[in-house]
Amino acid sequence: MPNNLATWQSLPRFGEAIDNPPSGEVVTESNIDWIGYRGPAGLTVAKIGLKATRLGIKIILPQAQTPYRFSGRRPGENVYAASHTSHLSKFMAQYPNLEWGHSSLDTEYEAYKSGWRGASPVVELVSLYDPDAWLIPLPAPVARPPTPRASCRLALTG
Repeated sequence: MPNNLATWQSLPRFGEAIDNPPSGEVVTESNIDWIGYRGPAGLTVAKIGLKATRLGIKIILPQAQTPYRFSGRRPGENVYAASHTSHLSKFMAQYPNLEWGHSSLDTEYEAYKSGWRGASPVVELVSLYDPDAWLIPLPAPVARPPTPRASCRLALTG
């Protein structure tokens, strides 16, 4: 993931972003002050996705980085968490109008979890959209000298 503002400014605006795999609880060490958020890599990617797109981001996040607990529960046992990690609280405070959408990964079935190699984190597939998200500012246009135009005269004789 490019982590400097100039790289992001050079890209076109995206309609929507998708991120996979989950980034875990690792807090990025990159210089990302221009993003305005420092926290777990998954939420950092979510922040960039909200700033670089018009329609938001679909992202797989560790369950602790979402305000709800759907995966790993039986249907009907879905829970919205009343308390959040400090990173999630900080992230949510920056986006008071953030819309959290959820799509099931069906991780409540053990057959799916047995396909993981190594760690088998409980994750949520999340769609994030904020109509008020500030897009990454584009660089100021570079003033170019006027392009000389060839002139053409039409002489009428008669």
